[in-house]
Amino acid sequence: MLGIDLGGTKLHAALADAAGTVLGEALEPTDPRGGLAIVAQIGALRDRLAREAGLPIGGLRCAVLGSPGVFDPRSGRIGIAPNIPDFDRIDIVEELGRRLGCPVQIENDVNLAAMGEQWQGCCKEVRDFAFVALGTGIGLGLVLDGRLVRGARGAAGEIAFLPIGSDPAAPRARLHGAFETAVGSAAILERYRGLGGSAAKDVRGVFDALAGGDEAAAATLDETARLLVQGLMAVRAVVDPALIVLGGSIGVREELVTRVRNLIARHPGDLLRVEPSMLGSRAAVIGAVGAALARFHDGLLGAAQPAGRRS
Repeated sequence: MLGIDLGGTKLHAALADAAGTVLGEALEPTDPRGGLAIVAQIGALRDRLAREAGLPIGGLRCAVLGSPGVFDPRSGRIGIAPNIPDFDRIDIVEELGRRLGCPVQIENDVNLAAMGEQWQGCCKEVRDFAFVALGTGIGLGLVLDGRLVRGARGAAGEIAFLPIGSDPAAPRARLHGAFETAVGSAAILERYRGLGGSAAKDVRGVFDALAGGDEAAAATLDETARLLVQGLMAVRAVVDPALIVLGGSIGVREELVTRVRNLIARHPGDLLRVEPSMLGSRAAVIGAVGAALARFHDGLLGAAQPAGRRS
């Protein structure tokens, strides 16, 4: 089985056996050319992992790719993924299946992160939860009554487009979503600089500056947390999850989680439980391995594949 977590800046893959044991894992920068270049990159990464594990390259039974955006099972294309060029122009299922020589399933990356937490993380005993990933962008995976919710068109959880934090009609917001343009990594860095901060070149640097007592960094994260909580409370109002898990490179940071919890405590009603991802940066790739394992076993048993999926 091959689980793949594809992001705008990183490609994370894990090779596992039929019991779900990870035999090899690798992380590398995503090819900025996108499209077919990424297909070739995934193929090369699979080949390397197989060689390192002493397995035949052609022995792969199933692969699951987690990607930002919305997968269209009719065309095999992925839309609403502006950080990955040309994925809306190719049939990614066909191209990747040809390169890997096995059935391929596509799933939203944050959905897979939710599935990873449900399988091996902090949600094993939770039937109603939301996984919110905050990094370059923001997305949500929703599990209700123990089942992943995809929506009528596969776009459930695209909270980047909540009309929170910025003008949803602005050109940038139309592409990335109003909420994402307010809380994503680019927005955090812009906010920091707008508040007079100069010590950081990226969001990691903002957190480093915070540790050094930088007032602009503190104000930046205070405002980011305030906006994030608006989105989380909107999710609560609609689906009433028992737990919200914060993931992604920014979402798991203790400095942000603490601010979010403090702000949520000021809201009326029962306290909304918020926890950082137990699996961290591995949540989506573990979820992809789990999904590949489930598909393989379903194939052995002759079970029907979920509606809307394509191989």
